Amino acid sequence: MRRYIPHILFLTVFALLVILIVGASKRHGLSLGGAETGQKPDQGERSVLTERQRSPGHRVGPRKRFIDGFKTPIEFWGKVEDQEGNPVGGARITFRPVDVPWDLDGRSSVFTRYSDSQGLFAISGIRGSSLGVLVEKDGFVPKMDKSGESLSRRRFHYSFSDAMPRFQPPSKDQPAVFVLRKKLEASMLYTNTRRRYPLTTDGAPIRIKLRPGEPEFILNCWADLEGRYGQGRNAPFDWSFKARILNGRLQKASDPNGVEAPDFGYKEEIFVKFSGLSEDWTWAKSGLGFWAYLSDGSYARINIDIRVGRQNLVSVNSRHNPTGSPVLECDPESEISFR
Repeated sequence: MRRYIPHILFLTVFALLVILIVGASKRHGLSLGGAETGQKPDQGERSVLTERQRSPGHRVGPRKRFIDGFKTPIEFWGKVEDQEGNPVGGARITFRPVDVPWDLDGRSSVFTRYSDSQGLFAISGIRGSSLGVLVEKDGFVPKMDKSGESLSRRRFHYSFSDAMPRFQPPSKDQPAVFVLRKKLEASMLYTNTRRRYPLTTDGAPIRIKLRPGEPEFILNCWADLEGRYGQGRNAPFDWSFKARILNGRLQKASDPNGVEAPDFGYKEEIFVKFSGLSEDWTWAKSGLGFWAYLSDGSYARINIDIRVGRQNLVSVNSRHNPTGSPVLECDPESEISFR
């Protein structure tokens, strides 16, 4: 008799499991095979699925909202101006609404309009989650803001507004403004494009060429890396740099798009200091621009990105007009790159 005890226990546990499963299926309106509950199998499953769809947070809801986001109606008004604030007519505007999810092969729509004599343009009757707008015209180039972003190309988001609650779409009374800059007559220029130079923090001079021959742009940098205001490599510190032109003069350039050098306001050197106690302290400074008046009366434009502490280096982008003209408009076909 004892040898049958394990078998009896196994059968008892199995029977209890069957009873529990059948009872649970009846409570939830499901059918095992469709005979016990008196319902068709798909009706029970459909009732459960419908109940889940109604419950908040089910994945069917967010997915539908995501898909519907690409069908959001779009109406857009814009205006094109030059760097002086004058309207620019005849500019070509390219609209690219994102109206297809996961648009990896360029299936989204593209529309084209032109600005009128007042620089105004508009589009309606299109749909998408966002809208890319590009403004172009012959004889003009994009104008950049102080951070280096183009003012002739922007993207506007219309769907998923919960992620961008502050977005206010342009209206007829308040159109989005795009800015182009009139292109000046380009000359042959010497260009030094995005060269990187190692930087020391003990004041040793870094000499950089602006044209073939002797280096004329001289940069010195100091950093108190041992006197950080806090612990760790991210703690701020005092640092500074000095810029000057060999036998020439410099001045800061306030306009990042400037292509015509001023004829006054130059200094023998420019000294810039960054205090570690300042709220806007940073170890990397980008888009620092200078006008240079060289020893032979010619002009140059210099832009630098400088990083101190983590990466001690400076990136330089310069243009020099050897003719003596203050115009530093660059034509890629006539520029001369050198080392």
